[in-house]
Amino acid sequence: MIPALARTLLPLLAAALLPAAAWAHALRLTATAADGRIHGHLFYSDETPATGEWVELQTREGTTVQRVRSDATGRFVFAGVGAGDWRLVAEGEEGHRVESALAVAAATAPAAAPPELAALREELRALREEVQRYEQRVRLGEVLGGLGLIAGLAGVAAWWRAQAARRDGREGA
Repeated sequence: MIPALARTLLPLLAAALLPAAAWAHALRLTATAADGRIHGHLFYSDETPATGEWVELQTREGTTVQRVRSDATGRFVFAGVGAGDWRLVAEGEEGHRVESALAVAAATAPAAAPPELAALREELRALREEVQRYEQRVRLGEVLGGLGLIAGLAGVAAWWRAQAARRDGREGA
């Protein structure tokens, strides 16, 4: 009985862990636009910064307009960005790739804003990035739900095999 159960559970366990291993080091990107600039942060799912990676600013059609490298903290800035719908594309090590769409509104603020507004804008940008990172994080409830689904499927498979073995035992008698 144990070997049959192991033959059922091992493939299910392997199938469950493979996507988790692939997800373990996914590339993430957050970005906000203000004052004709796009500020962004490039990082891996374990929160380590993706340093020295190329990030492209593309039109909606896929034409590259600017290309920059992320700094030591994973941050990057595109300057002189006009209003419109933009795509940010980053490719990291080992083939990691991430794309993000960003709509940039036309500038409506006066050119010479007080320093207090600049500081507030910077704080809001940091908060927006943190919210975006939080939304992209894999949550414990999702992991536990996935494990529960796998355990349930394994239970159904074991029950089905037990029923089949029971039927085979009766038919042979």
